[in-house]
Amino acid sequence: MSLINNQEGESRTSGLCPVTGLPILRKPEWTDIGYDKDYKLTVRIVGSSILHSRPSGYATIHDTEHALKLTGKVVAEAISENRPYVQIEDYTNLHGSSFEARRYFIDNMQKRERLIALIFCGATPLFKMSIKLGKRFTIVKRNVQLVEDYSEAVKLALKILSTEKTWADDSVEYIPTQPLPSPNIITRDDWKLQLDSYTVQYEFIDDNIAHSISTGFLEEAHIPPLFEIIDKSYNQMRLHGTPFYFINGVKELKGVTLKARKLYINNIIKWYENHPFHILIFYGANSLFHAAVNLAKPFLPFSVRVVKDLDSALKMISDKKSEKKKSLLHPKAAVISKSSPKPDQTEQYLDELLHFIGNINWEADGLDNNLPEKESSHPLGPVFDAISLIKMDVDQLFQERKRADDALIESESKYRTILQSIEDGYYEVDLKGNFTFFNDSMCKILGYTRDELIGMNNRRYTDKENANKVFKTFNLVYRTGKPSKALDWEFIRKDGSRRSLETSISLTKDSKGESVGFRGVARDVTKRRLAEKEKKRLEAQLQQAKKMEAIGTLAGGVAHDLNNILSGIVSYPELLLMDLPEKSPLRGPLLTIQESGAKAATIVQDLLTLARRGVAVMEVVNLNETISDYLRSLEHKKLKSFHTNVRFETTLETDLMNISGSSVHLSKTVMNLASNAAESMPEGGKVIISTENRYIDRPIRGYNDIEEGDYVIFSVSDTGIGISSEDMERIFEPFFTKKVMGRSGTGLGMAVVWGTVKDHKGYIDVESVEGKGTTFKLIFPSTRKEIARDESTLTIEDYMGNGESILIIDDVKEQREIASGMLKRLGYSVTSVSSGEVAVDYLKNNSADLLVLDMIMDPGIDGLDTYRQILKLHTNQKAIIASGYSETERVKEAQRLGAGLYLKKPYTLEKISIAVKTEFER
Repeated sequence: MSLINNQEGESRTSGLCPVTGLPILRKPEWTDIGYDKDYKLTVRIVGSSILHSRPSGYATIHDTEHALKLTGKVVAEAISENRPYVQIEDYTNLHGSSFEARRYFIDNMQKRERLIALIFCGATPLFKMSIKLGKRFTIVKRNVQLVEDYSEAVKLALKILSTEKTWADDSVEYIPTQPLPSPNIITRDDWKLQLDSYTVQYEFIDDNIAHSISTGFLEEAHIPPLFEIIDKSYNQMRLHGTPFYFINGVKELKGVTLKARKLYINNIIKWYENHPFHILIFYGANSLFHAAVNLAKPFLPFSVRVVKDLDSALKMISDKKSEKKKSLLHPKAAVISKSSPKPDQTEQYLDELLHFIGNINWEADGLDNNLPEKESSHPLGPVFDAISLIKMDVDQLFQERKRADDALIESESKYRTILQSIEDGYYEVDLKGNFTFFNDSMCKILGYTRDELIGMNNRRYTDKENANKVFKTFNLVYRTGKPSKALDWEFIRKDGSRRSLETSISLTKDSKGESVGFRGVARDVTKRRLAEKEKKRLEAQLQQAKKMEAIGTLAGGVAHDLNNILSGIVSYPELLLMDLPEKSPLRGPLLTIQESGAKAATIVQDLLTLARRGVAVMEVVNLNETISDYLRSLEHKKLKSFHTNVRFETTLETDLMNISGSSVHLSKTVMNLASNAAESMPEGGKVIISTENRYIDRPIRGYNDIEEGDYVIFSVSDTGIGISSEDMERIFEPFFTKKVMGRSGTGLGMAVVWGTVKDHKGYIDVESVEGKGTTFKLIFPSTRKEIARDESTLTIEDYMGNGESILIIDDVKEQREIASGMLKRLGYSVTSVSSGEVAVDYLKNNSADLLVLDMIMDPGIDGLDTYRQILKLHTNQKAIIASGYSETERVKEAQRLGAGLYLKKPYTLEKISIAVKTEFER
């Protein structure tokens, strides 16, 4: 066979066919021609009479139209006129085609007059089925063949060309036989069921043959949607009352579960009752599937057959149609032949059966191809089928078991991967509390290695109290079966540190439902618990601070008013006593009034201390001297007279460092602590008062931010009844007391101690055990300054004035009168006004050598604003501050502007005289 020239010019060859050695003609305009985006076509000529067409992608009817035009053009150009040819359709790279495309291709191929053979290769099972249908129903003289690959196709093409006589002589005109109409094939996209492991496609042939091809593995869950597809196709074909046939291709079906097979049989019987059909035919079944059908036949109300392939199924239907008498239903029951085997054959049949059973490999799927074959009329045929079916079911059971095992292994792998990746600890213990399983996080939490922790009991890492707590919770879960979401308990790590753990607990059970242990998730919540505890502590401190602030504000206001009132009680008696003779009977009552006023002033001073506004004077103090002065005082003697069975001991450091503070407030603190200690020992006991120097460079109990340095520790310890945990939270509250009423103070004692310590920038620590005693430990910053010693003795004459002018500015009439009387007695020229505004007006036209200025005046401007306005009139105006309230920031601001000493009300003649004299000399 020689190549010919095409109409456009010289032919071009592109090598030889590797199978036949024939030359191959290929042109660029025939190669990888694309039409739609998913379809391409390559056409070439092998030898002089073989057309090789190779499509790829997915073919639509539009693509097929263009493809047929191209192949027709190639035939006209490359194969000489009137020469018959063979066409090879290579579907190796064709992914699919629409029904319209297949139908259009079949119809148009019948019009190719010189085409005497059509060979398909590389087709998928679905394509093969379509090709067989076309071959079956397209009655033409030419051949339609199916082969596996191109090699077989080209060899078959040469064979056909060499045996066809009409091709030997090119002068003989080839006249093809007119084709008969092709079968009518109907399908729809929604007649296809595609699941994970199973796919089926339905179509109808000539309107009355329902044909399907199943692939994959049919399971129980697939049956309902499968029959939905059957119903849908039946209804859309409008086959109600019309006889039809079922053909099911099962060659690509990998298997059917036992439950799926039973459910399919039940559903097909019910479906048949509503929609009778002629026959159900399976083709492509393996021996096991065949056996299952044979065993089911006697129990089905319709005829069932198993044939080799689709051609056989179609031929069976064709034969059925041609029979004069049609049997719509297969006999409902089939029985084993009543004819008994001859006696001499019985042993032979049994041997065959035993041989059949003995040669089954129960460890491998399916039946061995080498098993002895049986005739269809064999008396024990149903037994063979039953054994085959049992083998199939056993295979499926093993397969399902393997799938379940694989799924379990995969699930456990995922489960363990998840457990190992979480930060929380996961644990499993037996009923005794011994670890049986845990993740790495659990090892990190407890601080043990995996080998150390496995089998360890929970009592190994808990104390007795927490072990009992854990036991009670786990026991409750065991008895009720209800899980516990959060158990808080303390555990001990391997390194000995104690941590807080939050644990969930639930029961674990075996396959019989018996409880065998516990499981849960554990989380180290130590940081969270410490944070919560610290938050509560800070909240309590804040509440306490707010409470003290509120009480302090109240106490400060009350103290201010009381000081103004007490000025008359304290100061007037002093003026009167100066005018009375020594033997006057009025001196006694006046001295009593003066002493009572002083005591009341002391209580007011406690209120100011409570308000954190009481420390007016800071000086260098030695606590040893303060303690010694108290122990020699009348107050201490009075305390000892009430508590005769209480002994007081002191342990005072010899070279105790000094502190900076108020001797009055510190003395009051010593007295309050000594009084509390004595009150706590109604049956008698011992009070130890001690001092010591200490260098502190680390946090102390209750304080994390203590500054490093030298401190003086003042302690008061008793052997009394102690303080309960409830009372411990309240001991520093104002007016909270458990002392004997009428014998002790007002309930301000410990509040004064608390305020004094805070005002001195110190720290306080309390340790108490009920029934054993209490220790108060006060920690004050030390100072290197020395105590100033004033050896001079001054008299009132030393503070007398020389007629200097003094302006008293106070909103309280009594205060103005007292101050005026004292200063006039001291030899000063005194003027008084009732407000800051009046004072400013007065000084616009007058002057004063000194102002005695009250800080709080209501209504109107206060002392600071008054002083500011006066300074605008008299730049260097001297002033002292007198107030019944306290030394505040506004007092300090006035002093920064030029004011002198701060004089606290109520004041004595001595104090005001010293303050005035000091200011004049400044």
